[in-house]
Amino acid sequence: MCILDLVVLESEPCEVSELTLVKNVLSNITCLKHIIYVDKKTISKSDYPERLEIHSMQAVEELGAKPRTEPLDLVPRGTIEVSIPPSRPLPTDLALVMYTSGSTGRPKGVMMMHKNLIAGMTGQCERIPGLGPKDTYIGYLPLAHVLELTAEISCITYGCRIGYSSPLTLSDQSSKIKKGSRGDCTVLKPTLMAAVPEIMDRIYKNVMSKVQEMNYIQKTLFKIGYDYKLEQIKRGYDAPLCNLLLFKKVKALLGGNVRMMLSGGAPLSPQTQRFMNICFCCPVGQGYGLTETCGAGTITEVADYSTGRVGAPLVCCEIKLRDWQEGGYTNRDKPNPRGEIIIGGPNVSMGYFRNEEKTAEDFITDENGQRWFCTGDIGEFHPDGCLQIIDRKKDLVKLQAGEYVSLGKVEAVLKNCPLIDNICAYAKSDQSYVISFVVPNQKKLTNLAEQKGVTGGWVDICNNPIMESEILKEIKEVADKMKLERFEIPVKVRLSPEPWTPETGLVTDAFKLKRKELKNHYLNDIERMYGGANRKRENPVLKTCFVFLFVTMFCFKTGNSWCEKAGQAVSLTPRSTRTPFRPGLNLAAFGWRAEGQPSAVLPRQALGSAPPKKGGGQLRSRTPRPALLAAWLQTRGRGRAMNCSESRRLQRLLSRLWQELRGGPAPPNASSAALAPTGAAAAAAASPEDDAPPDLLLLLLLLLLFCGCLAAALALALAHARSRKLQPDPDLQRPWTAPAAAPRPGHA
Repeated sequence: MCILDLVVLESEPCEVSELTLVKNVLSNITCLKHIIYVDKKTISKSDYPERLEIHSMQAVEELGAKPRTEPLDLVPRGTIEVSIPPSRPLPTDLALVMYTSGSTGRPKGVMMMHKNLIAGMTGQCERIPGLGPKDTYIGYLPLAHVLELTAEISCITYGCRIGYSSPLTLSDQSSKIKKGSRGDCTVLKPTLMAAVPEIMDRIYKNVMSKVQEMNYIQKTLFKIGYDYKLEQIKRGYDAPLCNLLLFKKVKALLGGNVRMMLSGGAPLSPQTQRFMNICFCCPVGQGYGLTETCGAGTITEVADYSTGRVGAPLVCCEIKLRDWQEGGYTNRDKPNPRGEIIIGGPNVSMGYFRNEEKTAEDFITDENGQRWFCTGDIGEFHPDGCLQIIDRKKDLVKLQAGEYVSLGKVEAVLKNCPLIDNICAYAKSDQSYVISFVVPNQKKLTNLAEQKGVTGGWVDICNNPIMESEILKEIKEVADKMKLERFEIPVKVRLSPEPWTPETGLVTDAFKLKRKELKNHYLNDIERMYGGANRKRENPVLKTCFVFLFVTMFCFKTGNSWCEKAGQAVSLTPRSTRTPFRPGLNLAAFGWRAEGQPSAVLPRQALGSAPPKKGGGQLRSRTPRPALLAAWLQTRGRGRAMNCSESRRLQRLLSRLWQELRGGPAPPNASSAALAPTGAAAAAAASPEDDAPPDLLLLLLLLLLFCGCLAAALALALAHARSRKLQPDPDLQRPWTAPAAAPRPGHA
């Protein structure tokens, strides 16, 4: 089957790189037969394969005026005259193959029959009252977009005039309009206009930036008029005086005659929709449709000034909601039913070109023979029959803690930030937070950089950590204002100095994000913002810290066992796992026993019964030692464990008590119970002995070992940091470069 047998080249406006790209792929397109160039210059045929026929547009026009009588095989070489008799197409004939935008993966070719297109356009035109020859439509979206294709065919059907423009020359403030010149809308003065949310967001931000530059009186008057008209619209009325005095100049940005605007292709934020309603003095309807449904699904009524909804189903289709248990959306939800949107009717296409597997997955046929398309979008039906898009299955990411984040919802909210022109939210299932890539507003960010004292070019400003922090602050403020959940707010951001355009391959022709391409382009930044979670390289600092911790615990464990053998156990057990201190004190390790007691456990009464001092039984030097020990036992040993500090205090106290009892009579306040040395302790008491604790040398050795391990860890850490500084990672510290233009299938 021949997919492509003719290509038209505009040699003069095309760049050299684009022509070279076309020449390189011609040898691989074996079914291509003719090339038509739109230019008065002649093209050298030696640069193209011999099997191709090169024609100028002028020659084609001359051939079109001649009668077509000869068969195709008898036509002389160099012409494209054919002898095919004219015939009307059947409703089931294939009209065209239109490729999807590729925002969620590889673009798919949607096969549309004539009856699919006619049904879709019938439903769309039914929602536009008074459509006729008096209307003027401005077309600036590519015809590869289903919204623009159906809009222009509908205008031709109803006799409307069409003026062609581009997003870069649309208004007087557009980037390709020379200062002092007029934009296409000002010259054409259209009455109908189709737009994507990206274009409306640009208009909204441009107007609001002009408002911020007004003086205090003008700004206050604008705000009062805006709020007044908003209240009137909510009540179902208009404000003609405000339209004449305040919004006349704003309305003139689009020519001043626009009576209806239609938004499609992506969700339109409520703030932008309300702004367009008020300032441009015309209804702004939202439509919902897909390439697979010929752009038809729902459109809001002209009198419906509500925001966030896409209207009721069109006359050409039916819509139902299917439960999605994983996301928690069912038809039984309260107050409104929710679920995956499924569209059925004569506007649903045949399927995907040469992709039976995907066709069987997304298209279903019921018992009545009606085809349905599973959109993957999550919707909610209101009591009046209007549909609201609340989520998207492919944009839903489950974080590490189990929370679901709708990336499209986050992006729609954060686009209201004045510092942001475009944003892409990203999240990984094995991480606990969201990150984002942002195309900042150059004018506003440059002014902010001057206030913060950040110097350098535009790329340097975008790579500056201070500006990233400022963007994050703005994101946090807007997110809090719009009541985003804490886990939905991006924690880290990467600023892109170059805008995302269809030429870069990061967005579609309708400026929808291509998430896969954006992920591949910012892969190194993703790893950096997620702390290198995907990297396999070992970190010597972390390794050294683990070794240091293991050696330290081993030394203390060994030292603790030695101390126990020496009779002075040191408690290193955590507070949560300690055992309560017993009422009696075991002095067997010291070689002492209580007179008249058969066991080696000394009761508290044998050490004195002096009451504890105020202050919770704290150890005081003025208290006699036996009474002090009894007070400690009464307050500190009551159903409670000893910590390290108390254990050391008790060791010092027993050591002094031992020495005093061994060297002389007991103090006057001592208890009547006598303590006498027995066994090996009595023999040791008879010989002179150093009064220092027996484990002092051991503690010194442990301290030296601890300091040595700590010094080794710090040295390794410094060496690792120095090596990373001398040899920076090119992946994580690369300068930003604009991506090369990628070929887009289906746009030849």
